[in-house]
Amino acid sequence: MYQLYWCPGTCSMAPMVVLDEVDVETELIEVDADRGEHRTADYRHIHPLGLIPTLRLPDGRPVFESAAIVMFLADRFPASGLAPATGEADRALYNQWMFYFADTLYPTYNRYYHPHRFSVEEGDADRIRERCGELLVEQWKIVDDALQGRNYLVGDACTAADIYMHMVSTWDKDPRALAARCPNITRVAATVARRPSVSHAMSKHERLTA
Repeated sequence: MYQLYWCPGTCSMAPMVVLDEVDVETELIEVDADRGEHRTADYRHIHPLGLIPTLRLPDGRPVFESAAIVMFLADRFPASGLAPATGEADRALYNQWMFYFADTLYPTYNRYYHPHRFSVEEGDADRIRERCGELLVEQWKIVDDALQGRNYLVGDACTAADIYMHMVSTWDKDPRALAARCPNITRVAATVARRPSVSHAMSKHERLTA
């Protein structure tokens, strides 16, 4: 059995969706971040930084970093069709987008919402947030341009890259502005959101954050 340690408001949604998509026995273990459960010795034993999510494999080993979890599961269960096989022409593009969301957009959102973590100088927080807002516009435009005339980011079917894109798109402070600027992202994200696995995960997260 796989165990997913998750919490609303974190990068847990995409791993939760992919676990549902691959149809594997899973236990969802909610970590109450408001009560500091992610800082306990027990949780830090599986994730030294106390971040969420973490996936515990059937053999007991933990895997953290949401993109790593998603990519591992998509490769571990190839029948799901969520990732091009290693060596296929589309694999490079798939890897590109997975790392783009994890290494470009995610850090920008992190700095936007938590600017105080990235400077000790008084007054820097507002400047960091303002610059990150500008960067998000630029970074999302690259994705939107790539989706012009396409139904998905990679190939002709939904992959884990589309699922991850959908998750990151839900983090925007002004969803209407993002939709207006990026109609292609909005279109593809809406298609992804209609998948039963995604609607189920979204309802679970929204219910607990309401």
